[in-house]
Amino acid sequence: MTATLQIDKAGRMVLPKEFRQALHLEAGSKLSLQLQGGHLILEPVQDEVELVREGKRRVVRGWTDFDAARAVRESREDQMRRDAR
Repeated sequence: MTATLQIDKAGRMVLPKEFRQALHLEAGSKLSLQLQGGHLILEPVQDEVELVREGKRRVVRGWTDFDAARAVRESREDQMRRDAR
């Protein structure tokens, strides 16, 4: 897949819909931009998934490639370690 992009006066460019769909990018997605030997390299950045405590609840933040079973297992192991103390 190839495309020619145009940069506007503010330095912005629009990624074509086909590219965004292929990479599962949506509003708010993060991209890493690198300059290597005269080439721009643009890559998606994966947010970290974390289980955080909000009051008495545990809330998942960063759903990209989230493994719910692993999060529950780790949460239970953390709780068992706290209970063992």
